[in-house]
Amino acid sequence: MNVLEIINSLGTRGGAETFSVALSKALNEKCKLSVVILYKNNNKELLDELNEAQISPIVLDKRHSVDFGVSKRLRKIIEERKIDVIHTENNALFSAFFGIIFMHKKPTLFHTFHLPAAEERRDKFGRILERRILKRKYVTPIALSERMAKNVKEFYHFSYVPSINNGVDLSRFFPGVSLSKRIKKCVIFARFTKQKNYPFVLDVFEETHKLDPSISFEIYGMGELEEEIKKLVYLKGLTNSVAIKGITQCPENVMRESRVVFLGSSYEAFPMVLIEAMACGCIVVSTDVDGVSDAVENGKNGFLYSPFEDPSTLAKKLTEIENHPDEFQSISDYNGQYSKKFSIDFVADNYLSLFQKNEKRN
Repeated sequence: MNVLEIINSLGTRGGAETFSVALSKALNEKCKLSVVILYKNNNKELLDELNEAQISPIVLDKRHSVDFGVSKRLRKIIEERKIDVIHTENNALFSAFFGIIFMHKKPTLFHTFHLPAAEERRDKFGRILERRILKRKYVTPIALSERMAKNVKEFYHFSYVPSINNGVDLSRFFPGVSLSKRIKKCVIFARFTKQKNYPFVLDVFEETHKLDPSISFEIYGMGELEEEIKKLVYLKGLTNSVAIKGITQCPENVMRESRVVFLGSSYEAFPMVLIEAMACGCIVVSTDVDGVSDAVENGKNGFLYSPFEDPSTLAKKLTEIENHPDEFQSISDYNGQYSKKFSIDFVADNYLSLFQKNEKRN
């Protein structure tokens, strides 16, 4: 089976981009894989990962959301490499569809939703077009979680949407020392975007600081709201306790020295950072949105709260974990084992099984 993975962009090292690379590397060991990246200006480290895995991605030069020149090049690649299955994520669906629409023998096309349907396509025309594409018999939508699958089904009125959880390359993520030997610190890995709900996050940090000024916080990320978030940290008087670190290439090292990994998003598909954190033995505290509950069972392997919760409630839990780590060591130990069910190798097998099941239906 010849599989083509079409990646929209690797411009940043976000969750979706990291997953695309990890999935490509895992699939490459199980089938004949080709990888196309639609946009230029990609993250060098991510490109290096693909090349080190003996994957030489074809990088195109997409200029517009619908670029028929790119779709024409995709068709040529598909025909020359005799592609049987195409998998797209994020905004790569349209390019792939217009690349195969006039082919007599079309490959089966699978598209993974990384965001709720309404967030993936915010413009009315895009939603109409996406729904019509996904209705084609040779196109299958995939969701990153059961809750996401329900969302896509309801939004587009589909009868069936399969779900395959996000996967993590766990070779770098494994437990370190016990919680009591770690730094009294809470960290967050999230882009500086509206989705990540930083005003709420900083409200929680502010309330936690009031309860225990000795707890430190680190934020890893970048994005268009960075200056606004820095200003908010200053206005809340948190400059001595909240450190904004930018991007780290070794999040596992930060996680293994931290007790808590926090996420305060207003929506998520299936946040890989929580799986990575659990694999490192951290206690995860998160808002209970979309696919988060597919990874975290409240009270068993982490703690979930409404995104509309009083920040002081979350602050009490953070303070409790930071000050009484021994009471949460059993959760830390459990997380190290539990995270293995989200191994990227296991996830790749699920994708291949779905590909093979639907490959000849058209």
